[in-house]
Formats: sequence, C-alpha cells, structure tokens
Amino acid sequence: MAKDFYGHNYEEVLRRAGHYTGPVIEESPVASIEERDTVYREFLKRLVLSPRHRENLLKRGLDEDAIEFRQYKSTVGWESSRGLCVSLLKDGYNLKGIPGFFKDRYGNWVFMTLPGFLISSQDIEGRIQGFQIRVDDQYRKKKESGKYLSFSSAGKDDGCSSGSLIHVAVPQGKSLQDSTVWVTEGPLKADIASIYTGVPFLGVPGVSIYKQAAEYAAQLNINHTAVAYDMDVRKNPHVAKAEKSLVQELWSKGIKAVPVSWNETLGKGIDDAVINIYNGEIPIPKDVLNKIFLPQHDVVLEVKMRLRIK
Repeated sequence: MAKDFYGHNYEEVLRRAGHYTGPVIEESPVASIEERDTVYREFLKRLVLSPRHRENLLKRGLDEDAIEFRQYKSTVGWESSRGLCVSLLKDGYNLKGIPGFFKDRYGNWVFMTLPGFLISSQDIEGRIQGFQIRVDDQYRKKKESGKYLSFSSAGKDDGCSSGSLIHVAVPQGKSLQDSTVWVTEGPLKADIASIYTGVPFLGVPGVSIYKQAAEYAAQLNINHTAVAYDMDVRKNPHVAKAEKSLVQELWSKGIKAVPVSWNETLGKGIDDAVINIYNGEIPIPKDVLNKIFLPQHDVVLEVKMRLRIK
C-alpha cells in the first residue's frame, strides 16, 4: 500500500489520529484554558510553517504580519511527534489533559498529526483553546471528506476531546459589545474576514453547532450579530436550517441576529468575498460592505414570529 510523505499509510495515520473502533479507553480531564494556552504556545514554538503552506495563506489574503500573529504552523510527521513531546516534557510541560496529545501503545507521549497546517482557536482573551488542522488536499481520501479536522485525542490513552471550540477574532480597538459581531464557519475564515472588514467575528467549527454558538455569544454579552455562512446556504437545505436555527437561538437569548447574503460570484465564503471586493483600503469602508452584504430580513421575520417577538 502506498505511503504518504510522512512515511505512513494514510489509513494508518487516520487510525492513529482517532478514527479507530478499538477498546474504549478512559480519557483524561481537559486541562484549564491557562494550561492549554501555555502548552500550545510552547508547542507552536517548536514547529515551522512550510513555504508551501505560507504561500497558501498568502493567496488567501493574509499578509506576513497576520500569519505571524496567528501563528499558523505546519504539522510534522508521525515519528517526529514523539521527539517533540519529549522536548516539551523535558522543559517541564505537562501534556496530560491537553487535547491532541496522548500516549501511544508503547506508553510514549505523541500527538495527533495529519498532513496540513494548524489553525488556532482563541478565546476572547486571545488564549489558545485548541486547533483545527487544514488537511492538505492530496491527503484527503475523498474530495467530499472534511478539509478541517479538530486537533483531538478523544478515546486515546491519557488523551481527551477538544470539544467544539468557537474562535474569537477581534480587531484592535473593537469591542464585542459595541460592534455587530459576525458569525461564520471556521477560525480561518473568521481571521481573514475580521482583518478585511474591521469587525469582530466568531468562527464556529460547524454550522450544526448553533446551540453552543448562541450560548457562547450570550456569555460574551454580545448584543448584535450578523450570520455569514457560505452562500450554499441558499441552495443547501441542511445549511439553511442550521442558519435559521442559529438566528432563532440568538434571538431567544436576547441577541439581535440577522443572516446576510452576497452575490456568489464574489466567492462562496465570506473570506473569498471580502478579498474580491478589497480595493486597497483595510478595513474595507462600511458603506462598501453595506452594499455587498445584504440582510435577509425574511428569515428574521419568520424567527420572530415563531418566538412571538414583536
């Protein structure tokens, strides 16, 4: 069977990463956000961003400063994970309870790895909660399989689940309470869109995470939101239902929410759309954004009628 450039069969990599139906192993409790942030930042210091992945991020519209600030890093091969963990442990970092890290069959600390690059999910204070891996296209078994996978060690010896992490991207000088906070799918889209629009974004790990997203928005005392899911929302009943459910959950918590649409020729995702309307000025002027991103008041009206909100 063919091996990938990490020297392992892709199926074996997936098996080791958690796609394995073996005996159930008791997981470790998840470490505090302070512990996770500390370990993850030291972890990132030991990684680099490959030229190929850097070029990918630049093509997406990020500049060198943004890439450095968000600390996107390329993953390493499976065999390198053990040595990197030894380095962390030697320097006094406890890996137990850190999602993504676990003990292999020989009792050695390793971490989940797949070919791609890491995208951090940060909380309102900028602390790293966990990661997504943007899997390289050539290593996805099928084109319809997920591009983004959670950096998790659920079901592994001394491992733990990352949970459904919601990323917060806030431009400098902006407040979640004083701004309309936009919601989109994924931390990378949120990072890009936040830079170009100059408004705060929440990046949810999937459109079905609407209850957690609304609860998190309420915890952050957000008052107004705009929901910017990919434009297949107007064609895909599953995504449309998830969008409406999120809007309803937000309104039920007293958060004014409206979904927005744009001409799909600008791009399927909001990250593509803002890149295509960018005219050299960052943030893009508000009057330009208002002409491009149109509120879908019919969805809001339906939700308010259902909730009996005037």
